[in-house]
Parts: sequence; C-alpha cells; structure tokens
Amino acid sequence: MNVDLFAGMPSLRGAACVGADPALFESSSATTEAQRMEAKAICAGCPVLEACLGYALANPFATEGAMWGGLTPSERRKHRDRRRGGGKWQIHLLQPHGTEAGYARHMRAKERPCDSCRKAHNEYFRLWKLARAL
Repeated sequence: MNVDLFAGMPSLRGAACVGADPALFESSSATTEAQRMEAKAICAGCPVLEACLGYALANPFATEGAMWGGLTPSERRKHRDRRRGGGKWQIHLLQPHGTEAGYARHMRAKERPCDSCRKAHNEYFRLWKLARAL
C-alpha cells in the first residue's frame, strides 16, 4: 500500500502492507483468490492489524473497495453486523493464519482454508492421532 495513505494515521504507520503491491489489497472481481490469500498472509503478520481493522470498521466508506485489517469489504460488513453492540465496535483480534485457530476460523466462516492454515490443521490432526494412539 501507499505510505502516504497512512500519513494522517500514526497508529497505522508500522503496517506490514507498506511497500507491498497495492493491487493485492484491491477488492474487485478481477482479484484472484491467490491475491486475496497473499494479502491476508501479509495482514496476518502485521503489528497494527487490530488498529487497521478498527479504522476500517469505523470508516466503512473510506475503506470500501480494499482489504483492511485482513478482511475484504464483504467480510467486514458481516463482522460489523455480528459485532455491533452498545453503539461501540467490539473489535476482536482475528486468529492468525497458519494456526489451528486460523483453520477453525475459516471453517466457521464456511470458506476454503488457506494453505498455511490447512498445513497447520494437518499437523495438529497428525499429532492428535499420535497422542491418541499412546
């Protein structure tokens, strides 16, 4: 993303997407699943993920059309609808990709798990089977 985009947002200056290809974060019909997964992987390791998601949820029109906080615009709409309560956004940290919890989040959202989450789940399941065999 463009560094100038975060000029007025000091809490987002350390974003992992700074310097990445902005096309990865666009949300359009031309964006492929691989591009979305690459963008989500960048977001998963971002130190300002929660602040970014908070900004996106609080400013839906400013962030429409792009991935913010690891979520596409449609995912953020669902998140906002589920998490709104008492007039304040209740922001919950998302489970990072490449973990069993990330895999479970994909499954709850009824979406195809990314490769890193699928690998983490397969390893978790392999270890679970080994522990059960003992």
